[in-house]
Amino acid sequence: MEFGFEVREEEGRRGVEYACYRDGKPCIKGLWETRAFKSQKSAQNWIDKQISILKADSLISDEDRAAIRKEREDNEVAEKAARDAAFDERLRREREEKEVRRNRAILNSTLKARGYKWMNVGFRSEEDADAFDPNLPVGDDWQLVSPDGKVVSVQEALGK
Repeated sequence: MEFGFEVREEEGRRGVEYACYRDGKPCIKGLWETRAFKSQKSAQNWIDKQISILKADSLISDEDRAAIRKEREDNEVAEKAARDAAFDERLRREREEKEVRRNRAILNSTLKARGYKWMNVGFRSEEDADAFDPNLPVGDDWQLVSPDGKVVSVQEALGK
């Protein structure tokens, strides 16, 4: 009975089961569910594993245990700082994107008030573009058209 472990044969719901006890108390897993095994060998293997863990744990000095705990806490602090930095970066990026959309909406409303229109001259696929002219752009290609039908730049439309 090393470290107080023992295996007891008990009558369970599925017949004979082998239960693990430590210092007279049942070994539990999860929510107060006792450790029960179908064979004495599997129970003994589990106990041997627990004993090897406890032996390895007993070899660690208090100073080493404190150093391990400190290292774990430092790692948790560093991970939290990294998560916070990533969250802050995402918020900054979202704010920048929102500001860009806002500025574009203001620009587009100003241009629309002056009579300008945006026209998409791109094609959705290469086959559509090739049917008209092999040099035409594929995808979205927007051009600003003045009220008199000429293609102009945004700077020209704003009079800069």
